[in-house]
Amino acid sequence: MTVITNHKRILLTLGILGFLLLALIAIEEIASPNLKASASSSHNLSGYAWSDTIGWISFNCTNTSSCTTADYGVHINESTGVMSGYAWSSNIGWISFNQSDLSLCPSAPCSATASEGALAGWAKALSANDAESGGWDGWISLRGADYGVEINGTSVEGYAWGSDVIGWVRFNGVFEGVTITPSSISASLSAAPEQVIAGGSSTLSWTSTNATSCSGTGFATGGATNGSVVVSPTVRTTYTLSCQNQFGSASNQAEVLVSNIECSDGADNDADGETDLDDLGCTAGSDNNEDSAALADISITASQAFVFPGGTVTISWSASNVTSCSVSSTNGDSWSGATGSQVSSAITESTTYTLSCTDVEEDALPAESVTVSLTPIFEEF
Repeated sequence: MTVITNHKRILLTLGILGFLLLALIAIEEIASPNLKASASSSHNLSGYAWSDTIGWISFNCTNTSSCTTADYGVHINESTGVMSGYAWSSNIGWISFNQSDLSLCPSAPCSATASEGALAGWAKALSANDAESGGWDGWISLRGADYGVEINGTSVEGYAWGSDVIGWVRFNGVFEGVTITPSSISASLSAAPEQVIAGGSSTLSWTSTNATSCSGTGFATGGATNGSVVVSPTVRTTYTLSCQNQFGSASNQAEVLVSNIECSDGADNDADGETDLDDLGCTAGSDNNEDSAALADISITASQAFVFPGGTVTISWSASNVTSCSVSSTNGDSWSGATGSQVSSAITESTTYTLSCTDVEEDALPAESVTVSLTPIFEEF
């Protein structure tokens, strides 16, 4: 009789445990409506908010390394600002930011949205839909007359209000904190050509990534994030492209040089002390119409002026505002390039090294040279 009684007790205990397990599974199914269908692998909010009544609220499955079993999170669309996804509370279950769950909110706007750094609209605790909720509606207001949630850089700050069950939800504090990780934003601006003759035109082209709008300084974009426009500057002009989205901005610049034909004649046409080829501010005409002269600054040096027969020296040269240069010598050495430094071959007699360059108009410049002589050897008679 004792054995039978114990057996019945064991079966009863197993039955109770099985019932509890089925109940837990049922509760989980109710608390997780369509989560697998709604979850996304990309959510840009993470961290925890805090409620004095229900405790921690997780905004991303990465907080608890649970993404392999429950891939949840809250996302803010960087173009529209519309929020979506789920947050999780171990006490009240899923909190939805999806528009489909918010259509019957207490007051407009219903959709949870970020705009100019401020969150507005509603979220909803889905467990309030249960018959056992006792009349609790589950609504969480993201903004009111004297409270609200803000985005400050990458930090989400401030308070939301969830009535008597949830109370105040704090997004930043000593221990809690919700952050946003936005996609990087970039802006690129180019000019073609980069230099024009006075009266000419250049095409500015711009592109961006993850931007909602772009504006230009010195040119109009119409808010487009990609495009091109033709400009006709009269003086050297720097153009600036600025692009933005909900959470950041990026900028880029392009410069168009404007030259007057008379500004490349080697004279100081605007009397500012600078040769006009080097003076990018020169745009005005004058009566100085000389042909191109020595417009560039070129120089060549030797490491020493005298060597013993068979010795070597280092030849160094540099040039600015040129298209090409070459170095030749009377002993057969030769090199090319606008700048350089080379060791000579053995010098057995007086040797001259000559630097020859052409300017930006492909005209030959006056050559520069340096001579290396042999050190005199004194002999007794």
